[in-house]
Amino acid sequence: MDKMTMGMKTINQISRTLATIQGTEMLPGRDENGDFKVEISKIIDEASSQAAADVTTDILNILNENIINYAQIASKIVKDGSNNKIEVPAFRVILNDTMYYKSITTTLDVNDIDIGGSFIFGSDYYVWAGVPSSGHEPVLKLSTSPSSPAGLTTPKIIGGFHYGKIRNSITINDVSDGIVPNSCWDIKHMPRCYLLGLADPANYQIGGMVEVVPGSLWVDIYLVSDGGGSGFNRRGFSKINQVPLSGTENLCWYDFVIRAKNVGKRLLNYMEWTQAAIGSPQGLNTSNANGWTKTTNTGKIKTAATNAADADSDYINGFNTSLLNVRDCVGNLWEWLGEMSIRQDATSWGWRNVLDTGELSGDTDFGQAFLPYDYGIIALIAGGARDHGVSAGSRAVNVYNVPWKVNVGIGSRFACESL
Repeated sequence: MDKMTMGMKTINQISRTLATIQGTEMLPGRDENGDFKVEISKIIDEASSQAAADVTTDILNILNENIINYAQIASKIVKDGSNNKIEVPAFRVILNDTMYYKSITTTLDVNDIDIGGSFIFGSDYYVWAGVPSSGHEPVLKLSTSPSSPAGLTTPKIIGGFHYGKIRNSITINDVSDGIVPNSCWDIKHMPRCYLLGLADPANYQIGGMVEVVPGSLWVDIYLVSDGGGSGFNRRGFSKINQVPLSGTENLCWYDFVIRAKNVGKRLLNYMEWTQAAIGSPQGLNTSNANGWTKTTNTGKIKTAATNAADADSDYINGFNTSLLNVRDCVGNLWEWLGEMSIRQDATSWGWRNVLDTGELSGDTDFGQAFLPYDYGIIALIAGGARDHGVSAGSRAVNVYNVPWKVNVGIGSRFACESL
């Protein structure tokens, strides 16, 4: 029997052993309490030796995959039905150079918050794992802090969720407050941009998004507001009760593109935007109940505003929530999209000095555009503005505005691919 065959035989034997472990049955290498008596790395080293020096990387990957499966990292953090609880599947985590693990699903709720006894509406929550006083099971806590939860030793973030408005059905007033189900994430199931926040929570946001296309696309819950930074490093965040950015702050399409890039995100296209906005009720001419669309409105309001000083009671009810739990898709501000089109109202082609606009126009010059006239190219906007009444809706689209236009009625929201 050659070395490769011997290696495969060894791997298969370990695979069958791990696959047959049930309930509290002891695994070789663990004591009567289920604690590991040898490290996983040693199991790998010993198996590798038995498989001989020339066992391929593919075989070692098979062994590693089995160990991961044994640790039951096979699911993701999810909301517990309609309850304001989350379910954390069995997992392993390295804390202070030591491996700790949970062998069964753990349910967390308001009683597991590190500070305070209730959920705060419009907040991002993080699931933290910390070193226990004894044993192998990490201590789990919920916290609004992305960097320093209270009461945990050498903690590490393993996931999170947003607590906000939820649309339960297409019925206009069927909304409620709670853990937003499609905002739940963990370190293996999240938008790619969260990596920036995990590495630098002081400067980048972790949270504020929902999964719109499962396994593929995450979208900001709220219209883009200022995320700090300066010059070409300005950022855009997704947070509640913030002034949404628009032409009022001197932003044009190009500025939103740069701010999105700086936080690992991008603008949506029209197809994606309609997916995120579906279920948002059509705007009304005489009321803000379905969104900030009343034809007598005179200005934008804060993102998903909850305070009487910022919006009327009709709006604060929160009916302006899509079936994917995205807010303010209809009304308040139009939203710049990533797609462009050409207008051919004229054919007098030439170089147009139109690009030096927006919040970055004082920092550099941006060249010129070769167009049939000054408005020869447009960027799509969607949703409707503050006073567009019944014209605003979850498929509303406008193909009039040039990307260098600084318009007080146009903002945006960002998107990001899944990790």
